[in-house]
Amino acid sequence: MDFKIALFGSYSGRNKGDLAILVAIAKELLRHHEDKISIFVPTKNPKRLLSTLEDLNLSSVIPIKTSTSYLGFRTLRIIRSADMLIYGGGGLFFDKKPLNLFFNHISNLFIITLINKLLYKKPIYLFSVGASHLQSRIMLRMTEFILSNASYITVRDEHTLKLFRKLSDKDIKLYYDPAFILGQTEKEDNEITKSIKRTNGENKILIVINESLFHPNTSEMICELAKLINQLQENNFVALTYNTTVNKYIDTIYSKCKKENFSLIDPKDMNPKELIEVYGNFDYAICVPMHSAIFAYNAGGNLITIEYDNKVQELNKIIGNQNSLSKFNAEEITRLIDNYHDINWERKKRIIANVKENFKNLYTAIVDL
Repeated sequence: MDFKIALFGSYSGRNKGDLAILVAIAKELLRHHEDKISIFVPTKNPKRLLSTLEDLNLSSVIPIKTSTSYLGFRTLRIIRSADMLIYGGGGLFFDKKPLNLFFNHISNLFIITLINKLLYKKPIYLFSVGASHLQSRIMLRMTEFILSNASYITVRDEHTLKLFRKLSDKDIKLYYDPAFILGQTEKEDNEITKSIKRTNGENKILIVINESLFHPNTSEMICELAKLINQLQENNFVALTYNTTVNKYIDTIYSKCKKENFSLIDPKDMNPKELIEVYGNFDYAICVPMHSAIFAYNAGGNLITIEYDNKVQELNKIIGNQNSLSKFNAEEITRLIDNYHDINWERKKRIIANVKENFKNLYTAIVDL
C-alpha cells in the first residue's frame, strides 16, 4: 500500500520550530510505515526544505512548490491524490493580516477545507495545532468551518482546547507539541560543539531570540540584550543564536557587545536534532521562541523563558518550569540564574507518552483508511 498524505503547515524551512514539527511528524509516521507512506509538503521554498530532509534521510517526504505555504498550481493535485490531509502542528490559528494569504494560515486552511469539502471529501486531521490572538469574528467563523469539517482534532495547549471547544462540539483532545519527541543526534561533535567545549567560564549560557522580541521598542531591546550579554560574560561564556535562517538585528547586537567571552551561533544550516545537540552543551538556555525552549528541555539543560506570548506560558505549565519572566530584563534574568528552580523532570516521561499516544491514534486512523 502506498498511502499518500498531504501535510499542510508553515513549512518553509526558515523557522526552526516549524521545521521541528515537520521532522517529528515525518519521522514518527515513517518509523512505523517505512516504504508505505509518501508525505507531500506544500512549501514556498522546496530547495531549502529538501536539503534538511535529505540530511535526515527523509526521502519519503516530498516538498511541493507553492506560492503561499499552502496554495499554488499543484495544490489541487496534491489534495486529489492524497488519502488524508493533515494540518500539522504549530500555531496556525491567529488573527493577524487575515486577507494576506502569504501570512495568515487560517485563510489558507479555510480555502483548502472548502475545496476538499466541495470536490474531494478526504479526511482532515488537525494535529497538535495551536491558537493565539484569535478574536476577530471572521477568523473565528473560518476556524469553526475548518473544525466542523475535520475528522480528528488535537491541540497542543489548554488555551487552544478551551477556544476550540467553544467553536465545536466535536471530540477535541489535548496532545502536546510533536517536537517533544525529538532527541539529540548520535553524530560526533561538529565544529560548533567542539568550540563550545573549549571555552572557559563558570557557566556556558545560551541566549535564543526571535524578531518579535524587538517590537515595539527595537533600539531599547537591542541595548538591553547587549547589556545582559556584557554582564554575563564577566564570569561565563555566552553565545547568542536565533530561531530562523535570518535575524536582521544580530549584527547590531554583536557590535555593542564585548568579544572576550562571547560568540554568535548561526543556525541556518542546522536541522532541529543538531540544534538540540548544540543546546546540550550549555548550562543555561535563555529562550524567547517557544520551540527553542522545547529544544533546551529536550537537551536536559537549565531553562529560562520569556513569556512574550501565551503559548510560552502554556509551555511552562506543561513542563513545570518556574524560571520565567513576562518581559526581557537583564537584571531579572541574572537574578533567575543565581536563584534557579529545578525543572520538574518527572513530567518528561508523561509528556513523551502523551505525544506518542497522539501518533498512535494517527497510525490507527491510517490503518483504518
